[in-house]
Amino acid sequence: MKTFTKIIGLAFLLGCKSSSYIYYPPIESKFSVNECGYFGNSKLTYETFDKGNEFSFIGYYAVNNYGETSLLKVKECSEYYPNGNLKSRGNYQIGSYSQCCSSGPCQQFYNYKIGEWTYYYPNEQLRAKCNYQTDIFYIRTSCEDGDSLTFNNIQLVEAFDESGTSIQPTAELLNELNTVLSDRYYFKLDPGNNKRIIVETER
Repeated sequence: MKTFTKIIGLAFLLGCKSSSYIYYPPIESKFSVNECGYFGNSKLTYETFDKGNEFSFIGYYAVNNYGETSLLKVKECSEYYPNGNLKSRGNYQIGSYSQCCSSGPCQQFYNYKIGEWTYYYPNEQLRAKCNYQTDIFYIRTSCEDGDSLTFNNIQLVEAFDESGTSIQPTAELLNELNTVLSDRYYFKLDPGNNKRIIVETER
């Protein structure tokens, strides 16, 4: 009963536009941050409710220095369509870069994809299978010289139409697969400069 009470106490609600974010940490051992990065072994469930439709993630989430569950995913995560079918599955890692804040340099964290990922259509047909390798990219920041960060870049990709026929991946698909939503921001490769990351606010 004590453990169950702690679980309920750890769940919290965070409003964002018309969506809600609900976290259910299932056990006491969650995630921590040290000089080597993010670590942990707790499986968390993340659900959003928007206009009556249920969207779900199942995976691992980092906890910040204040003990709050963040939107940053780690290790293997699965995303599902509203009908419950699998949308994508793969591994995330967390990186950081520096901004120049009023109190001095401050770290900003973001997600990027690593290793093998699979993507599916709503009818459960395989949409794409790809492998991500990491590289170092430039990002413009509030600091004069910007900063560098680690990010994903597709090296191998197989794409399919909804009937399962192999197709040539389009530039639009590659751009979509190389884009990562971290918190409220989209991180993506700059099509005009393949060594630079651009950040867009979630619309």
